[in-house]
Amino acid sequence: MRSPWFDGDWADTQSYGCTDFLEEGPNPHHPECEAFHDGIDLALDCGTAVYCPLEATCVQVGVNGGGPFALILDVGGWWVWLLHLEDAYVQPGQQVPAGALVGRSGTLGLSTGCHLHFEVTPAGGGYRDSVDPSGWLSSPLAALSAAVLPPWWGLSSLPAMPRE
Repeated sequence: MRSPWFDGDWADTQSYGCTDFLEEGPNPHHPECEAFHDGIDLALDCGTAVYCPLEATCVQVGVNGGGPFALILDVGGWWVWLLHLEDAYVQPGQQVPAGALVGRSGTLGLSTGCHLHFEVTPAGGGYRDSVDPSGWLSSPLAALSAAVLPPWWGLSSLPAMPRE
């Protein structure tokens, strides 16, 4: 599968959801799991270019929780988290055009090798407020159009849609 988030094919090395990897820890929104992985880990060589397929605003860049180099992009009211980067090329508050190079994959933080942790949360959400990001990899605009806030989020409407 090709992804607009990076230039290449990807292998899912750790999926979204319950996991046996206890270092991930629990997620209060998924009490059925002893440990929960809040994104999808994509096996990429260190230094692989990571692009922004839709217009976005950079929310945060830097060290997240003392570990992974994090980049958070606001894409139409949803935050896309890109973790374990070795470098980032955008700054908080910066408007990021579609197609812009935003960073390069790496292995910083809790990591077993070079990869990209890809996660999606409602805007303003924390790491444990994730939704299944699968559709965002192959078709981000379609995923954004179909995005539904999880019932525990407590908001009555979806954020405004971005323009193509």
